[in-house]
Amino acid sequence: MELRELARFLMQGTVSYDDLLWQPGLWNANTKMEFIREIHFMVDMDRDANNKLPYAQTKKGCQLAKKKSLGLFDLMQEFTKPKDENNIPRERKEDHLLDSVLFLRNKIVAHYDDEYKAFSGQKEKIGTTKAQIERYVQHSKGDYMIKLARAIKELGWFDSSPLLRGKTHYMEGFYNLRISDGKGKGKAKR
Repeated sequence: MELRELARFLMQGTVSYDDLLWQPGLWNANTKMEFIREIHFMVDMDRDANNKLPYAQTKKGCQLAKKKSLGLFDLMQEFTKPKDENNIPRERKEDHLLDSVLFLRNKIVAHYDDEYKAFSGQKEKIGTTKAQIERYVQHSKGDYMIKLARAIKELGWFDSSPLLRGKTHYMEGFYNLRISDGKGKGKAKR
């Protein structure tokens, strides 16, 4: 589906280089996984280190909550139940894009080793590499990354395509954090 979308995009006439680089059909599995990490990190940065707000109450979380979900609910059923910010199990839901992003980050990108063990589907279909799991998600919902890239580009959170940023770009935000000394020792500040 991503390659069909890329072909459709190229056939529409004159296109910009920047818009071309936002086409997931050009991205490999690592780029897609890092993009999901970056999105999660942007939402998580809005949370205070001592008082963890629910994601939906952060500025960027609210923006994602206003966007339509990616339609991954059927896929979610094959993985363990999600947990909230306090590590308490909650019901599966996909009411908006924030739910989709949290699922992708927590079940596909960040904690996949644990999820693989508890996966209820056929393990040989899901595989053990980033490329295999991304292909499985794409097979389940072919346009998920197209929709995600479009939504995030519309929000203007990033100056450039994930294809240009490199695999550890999302970590740059940590360089702006510093550890306070004295009162509140260990608290990260921006």
